[in-house]
Amino acid sequence: MPTRRVVILSILYLFLLAILQSVLSLLIFRPAYVPDLLLMLPLIAGIWHGRRYGFWMGLTAGFFRDFLAGRLLGPGILIGMYIGLAASLLHHEDRRFRLLFTAVSAPILTVMFSLLMTLLQIVTPYPDQPPIEHRLIVLRSVNQLPWQLLINVGAAFFVLLLFYLIPLRKREKRTNLTLGSSGGVEHDVFDLN
Repeated sequence: MPTRRVVILSILYLFLLAILQSVLSLLIFRPAYVPDLLLMLPLIAGIWHGRRYGFWMGLTAGFFRDFLAGRLLGPGILIGMYIGLAASLLHHEDRRFRLLFTAVSAPILTVMFSLLMTLLQIVTPYPDQPPIEHRLIVLRSVNQLPWQLLINVGAAFFVLLLFYLIPLRKREKRTNLTLGSSGGVEHDVFDLN
């Protein structure tokens, strides 16, 4: 059962990232340059906080993606939910592994999502637009991919920074630090909690 703090902060994350993504999409006229914060949120939530939290954040972030895009509700919800569940498979107790998994999985997710959207655009074109050659759709997608990779990796670490600056659980104060074998204080360099 999640605590009230977790629920309130999760809603804050969702609204903050949805508003930021909406504002950026209005300010930046090329879709390839807009960070996909709501796509990276379930990825980070699953890797850093586990299966249940990744599932719920993916479900709600997918709802926000569908709602803000003004399209049929459902595909974004399913994609977000599956991203959160798949990312939770990479959940590890050691924070260094989670940081590594975040750095590796953000570009992989961007490429897979770009491929999926390209395929869907070819298979189901918009009915009110003139037909576009499939070759042009693929070329545009390939040309935009390097920028999307760079921007979405930055977006993933921005979401991770948000989780660090506004943590879900209160941080514990360390009062009893132990001396290590080398005589210094032992602590985890990547201790983000």
